[in-house]
Amino acid sequence: MTSYERIMTTLEGGKPDRVPTLLFMRDWATKSAGFTFSEVLENPNKYVYAQYRALRDIGADVIWDLMGFHSESEAMGSVLKIPEDGPPSVAEFTVKDLYKDVKKLRLPNPHKDGRLPELLGVVRRLKELVRDEVPVIGYVQGPFRHAAMLRGTEKLLVDMKKHRDQCEELLEIATDSLILYGAALVGAGADLIMIAEPYLGRDMMSKDMAVDLATHFTRLTQTLRKTGAKIFLHLCGDFNDMFDTIKEMGMHGVSLDEKNDLAKAREIMGPEICLIGNVNPTETLVFGTPEKVIKESKESIKAAGKDGAFILASGCMIPELAPKENLEAMIQVAKESRY
Repeated sequence: MTSYERIMTTLEGGKPDRVPTLLFMRDWATKSAGFTFSEVLENPNKYVYAQYRALRDIGADVIWDLMGFHSESEAMGSVLKIPEDGPPSVAEFTVKDLYKDVKKLRLPNPHKDGRLPELLGVVRRLKELVRDEVPVIGYVQGPFRHAAMLRGTEKLLVDMKKHRDQCEELLEIATDSLILYGAALVGAGADLIMIAEPYLGRDMMSKDMAVDLATHFTRLTQTLRKTGAKIFLHLCGDFNDMFDTIKEMGMHGVSLDEKNDLAKAREIMGPEICLIGNVNPTETLVFGTPEKVIKESKESIKAAGKDGAFILASGCMIPELAPKENLEAMIQVAKESRY
């Protein structure tokens, strides 16, 4: 099987020829190619080179777009702070007055506004390089994360308690903008869409609030599924008490970080949803030995991947300091794992 066939089969709940791999290699690939993050933002062709180089060097089963720096929120008016060698953060939120500024928000045009056209170009160039050999992943923020990058996290959490109607209006337009961008990514060549959402976990909010917000994720997921792409949700944080709610959102797969119990997730979500995870990216992939990587990778497969519908992955972004031999050890475990 090709990597494309392997990943697609798995996200459909099936059993490919072996366990596939998904390594979050944005930072690692960038640094390995000798670039800083600001360099690849200024010249996305350098990012394309770094990703393709890492794909061929390490041998994972996916390739990534330039994910995770609030580009959707920037296109709607938030101002980013871009350090020399690190991912951007929001320096100025566009929604300063919840009542006045939400009314002024307009849906961005992914082909014209902010850096979105450049990111679509990254996806097109990656697709041209890998064709149907390797699936291309496009990144989309989760609705609450996007809204937080427009309003500010602390303010939005307070607003959810005090000004819920206005927050719903903000979340609706945030979701609409993500649907537009996600569809544009698929049009540019993305085979998979990853929706990243750290805010629904109990590290950030109560389960009641998270369950209440799940309708926005369901709408985003169900709409993007109509594009024909495979949709998976990446969750940073502790979601062990949310697995039942996540199951109902309708995605093909769920990526969980190392705080989550894969065996419990499999028990609650069942065999149809593809689970993705969850080797510790820092403790294991940076500071561990290849032997520790092998042990933890096998434990993840045993917990959730014995019957298919499982992708061995790092729990989240792999730091640039991770030794290459640790990544290779993880890949090798997958290559040797059969159902």
